[in-house]
Amino acid sequence: MTIAALNCRMLTLTSYKADIEFRLQRIMEKRQYLSYKTIGIAQEKSTAMQNEDEYAQYVLEQQENAINALDKIFEMDQTNIETQQKAAQTELESIQKLLDTNVKSEFKYLS
Repeated sequence: MTIAALNCRMLTLTSYKADIEFRLQRIMEKRQYLSYKTIGIAQEKSTAMQNEDEYAQYVLEQQENAINALDKIFEMDQTNIETQQKAAQTELESIQKLLDTNVKSEFKYLS
């Protein structure tokens, strides 16, 4: 590959990696929001237990189960995105090595 093509590929990969990092950040924000919701539900559940309100306990338990299911989905998405991030990083490093090699060989002939 030529130096220009390698630079273009490197810029494309850098942009792709930034997009992946943004998606990862969004998932982490969603998971953090779910943890705040879980804390709120735990507090409400404690109050319902003190008041011996079985219906409220049941409803809160169902909400907690739904939040846990969502968190598992987000966790799988996060794992998938982290894998994509590692692949992009690996390819970016290999492109950087190719670029370094090509620059050295191109400028070696000019001097």
